[in-house]
Amino acid sequence: MRRSLRLRDKSKDIQSASAGPSTEDRKRRRSEELDDAEEEPSRTSVKKKAKKSRSDEDEEPAAAVALSKEKKKMPREFRKVRGNAPLDIFFEIFMHLDPGDLLRLARTSKNLRNVLMSKSSESAWRAARSNVDHGLPPLPDDLSEPQYAHLVFSDSYCHNCLRQRKCEKVLWVLQMRCCKTCASHLLTTLDKVKESLNVDDRLADVIPYVFVAGHEIDKRPHYMSYRMVSVSTARNYKAEFDGLKSDEEEIAWLDRMKKIQRMQMQYEVLYRDWECKKKRARDQELAVIRGQRKADILNRLGELGWREEAEIIIHPRGYDNFSWHKLVHQSKKLTDRVWNNTVQRELVQMLTKHKTNRLSYGGCPCCKDSVR
Repeated sequence: MRRSLRLRDKSKDIQSASAGPSTEDRKRRRSEELDDAEEEPSRTSVKKKAKKSRSDEDEEPAAAVALSKEKKKMPREFRKVRGNAPLDIFFEIFMHLDPGDLLRLARTSKNLRNVLMSKSSESAWRAARSNVDHGLPPLPDDLSEPQYAHLVFSDSYCHNCLRQRKCEKVLWVLQMRCCKTCASHLLTTLDKVKESLNVDDRLADVIPYVFVAGHEIDKRPHYMSYRMVSVSTARNYKAEFDGLKSDEEEIAWLDRMKKIQRMQMQYEVLYRDWECKKKRARDQELAVIRGQRKADILNRLGELGWREEAEIIIHPRGYDNFSWHKLVHQSKKLTDRVWNNTVQRELVQMLTKHKTNRLSYGGCPCCKDSVR
């Protein structure tokens, strides 16, 4: 009996030893581990604080130097850009530019915009407007210098929807440039305005209008022109005219609006004349560049022995395959790199083919046009 009890106690000890530590022991060990883990960050934080306090004196001057370098490298204010130079020097530079250049400068930074949009810079805008070639029309009475420059020179985007697209036509009835989509919403025919707003004939005669071809506004016949008016302007005119109380006020108001209409139409004519002069001058300039390029190509072909063949193709008063070749008829100056990479190879191939075809006809002068 004693032996059986002894064996049972011994088996219990073996089982407890094999089972490992009890749950209480595990909880106690886990709490001790958590306490140690909490103590370690505190020790490391003390070390970091000590290191930081020791390095504060070294980092502060380094940070100041880095900040000063950054300010010198990327100046953000116009006063820092110009340094110690007086502002009069920059106004002297502004007077040698054109209004389009001043407009682009004003969009580079807020400080430049504040300087150029102030009343003190009006003389610079006037001087810049006088620098425009071919006689830019004078400033309209209802526009400022920056507004006029924006109207004349900002043609790369629509002034209404602000999308990037070429807007070559200035709509003086709106005093803006706009795309076809916006123009179809902002403009309408005078007949539609008279019907929709019940406009009197006297009022319809003083509303500013512009003749626009059908394809420039909407999907209309391109061979027809329409008298287009601004929808908002027609509504404002209608409201003002209806608010007049006496016949004398109506007559005076109609006379004043008629003068405004004539002034806008005169400015439209002046602007179109200036635009035509500018376009003709630009076309002549490009023609000179194309002529110089063609002469340069002929001289280079002469060095290779192909100038005579090229002159056979050239027609003095008409179209020919050489003068209107895509590599010859360009408004760009010919460079050595372009000549060596593309122009020389393609033109020599074309002239070789032309000479072969010409000789196959026996070199007959009457067959010259057939191979030109």
